[in-house]
Amino acid sequence: MDAVVPVRDTQRTIVRDPYRLWARENYMLKRKVYKKRSSVESPIGIVKNTMGDRDRTKYLHMVSLYVIARFVIYNLALLEELLLLWLKLLKYTALSSPLSFNKMKIFPTGSKGLDKDGYSCYINRPL
Repeated sequence: MDAVVPVRDTQRTIVRDPYRLWARENYMLKRKVYKKRSSVESPIGIVKNTMGDRDRTKYLHMVSLYVIARFVIYNLALLEELLLLWLKLLKYTALSSPLSFNKMKIFPTGSKGLDKDGYSCYINRPL
């Protein structure tokens, strides 16, 4: 894993340190990875804000278990919210009946027949 860090190089602050030169070259090569940083840090920040950011544990493996447990609980809470939203959608729409596709006019209804050119079509199809 490489560190991708933007390094400022202006007229007044010239980069001379070899580590900072390496970091600047690495950033130039992997700039696209750095731009994706917010998509990774945003969920981490949300979990830390909702469940706290401190763990009073002594061992590293316990900290990793706490972090994994927090993400699992957060994902379960999101799934619960999506399920409740889906159930509310079912309650307030016509999707609660088993033949709801015809009510939503997704599939054509009526009897199948031939049009004036001889192709099959649905007759008496509601608009």
